[in-house]
Amino acid sequence: MRVLLCTTASVLAGLLAGCHAAPAPSPGLATVVVDVSARPHERVKPRRESGSDPLYGGGYDSSPGSRSAYARVRYTALEDVVIWLAPQSADAAEKRADAVEIELRRSKSEPPLVAASCGATVRMRNASETPMVVYSVSEGNAFDLGSLAPGEVATWTARAPGLVEVLDESQELPIARVFVAPSCWVAVCRAPGRVALRDVVPGQYRLHAWHPRLPGAELPLTAEPDSLSSADIWLGVDRLPHLP
Repeated sequence: MRVLLCTTASVLAGLLAGCHAAPAPSPGLATVVVDVSARPHERVKPRRESGSDPLYGGGYDSSPGSRSAYARVRYTALEDVVIWLAPQSADAAEKRADAVEIELRRSKSEPPLVAASCGATVRMRNASETPMVVYSVSEGNAFDLGSLAPGEVATWTARAPGLVEVLDESQELPIARVFVAPSCWVAVCRAPGRVALRDVVPGQYRLHAWHPRLPGAELPLTAEPDSLSSADIWLGVDRLPHLP
């Protein structure tokens, strides 16, 4: 784990080691830059496919229609990582959740993961050429928007944390995937990768990382006014408790 704190002036001047190029925060607020990585089990050897990055076993496969409890995980290009900050102190007040817009399309592959905050309005537009019957049965976020004509827009409110699969009765795969975080400072990224959470209210936080097939991770973080906080966080099966 690595957590660094740099002043806004240091961020702009780039004079201090470890202060990454990032958007300067608004006056009185902070920017949090997170370097995200994924690590395979230290004793598991990779399996290589022709012309591809190494693959490792050990990830739980939650994909629709999967017949296996486990999936191969590409740790060198891990998609669908969600990063968010959970306030731990009274001074780390939440700002208003931003609205989210999603284009709904039918596809033979999983749609990209989108992040939303609890309480956010999610606007979904039928971007296909035929009507869709749009609904969800995800726990805490179930809804039924009925039939949407091509180009029609409907909204729902993200109410509970967790993964939401938006469904269309004409196909098995989801037409949208939304991770609802209990925070307004949330982003989807790839590991390895870097994400910047801007205009964070100063205070104490827990930095969280989530992935649909790997154990999550978290660490403490302090956001100071007019500063940049830099942190490293990693995901991997070694996060699971070791059995005796």
